Amino acid sequence: MSIPKLRTINGAYAALKELDPSTAVSASAIRRLVKSGQLPAIYSGNRVYINMDVLTDFLERPENYPKPEQKPETVQGIRRVAL
Repeated sequence: MSIPKLRTINGAYAALKELDPSTAVSASAIRRLVKSGQLPAIYSGNRVYINMDVLTDFLERPENYPKPEQKPETVQGIRRVAL
């Protein structure tokens, strides 16, 4: 059994940047993928860990991972009613 290469979001971005210096993927893009549920992650307290093998596989074959569910739009703020 091999030990997974776990990285924080910023660590995963740095490792990805090391593999491909001209990558278009940013740390905030990785964060959005995790928050949407498309990219699996491990949570420990406030930390989020990403398996680098899963991240690279996701970037190579995104069709193998679930699409995020669309949430219904919510109205934010105060709605004004004309009297």
